[in-house]
Amino acid sequence: MMQDRQDMYDEQKELRFYKTLFWVFEVSMALIVGVFLYTSFVGVATLIAKRGLSFMAYTPEVVLSLLYLFGAYKALKRFDSGKRLSAVGLVMGIASLVIVLLWVHLSKIV
Repeated sequence: MMQDRQDMYDEQKELRFYKTLFWVFEVSMALIVGVFLYTSFVGVATLIAKRGLSFMAYTPEVVLSLLYLFGAYKALKRFDSGKRLSAVGLVMGIASLVIVLLWVHLSKIV
């Protein structure tokens, strides 16, 4: 009886489950950050139209979107190396940093 229960446990299945769960988490965080990036782009476009700012006002949005993509890539590599909790923290930290810096950028140019 005990032998059958040990055969049911498969470490590869568990690893695939955790990787899928992390992927769903990372995609949901990317969607949240994407919404903030989109609204920031719309806000900057409105300010460009109203105040005559140059296209360089988009620079922080572009830089922060690249920062988030780089952070998500590093988190995926960290997850693959076995540091799962650290990878989740990195995704959450980078997402919150990007959202706060977008808010700061919009508050400074308004």
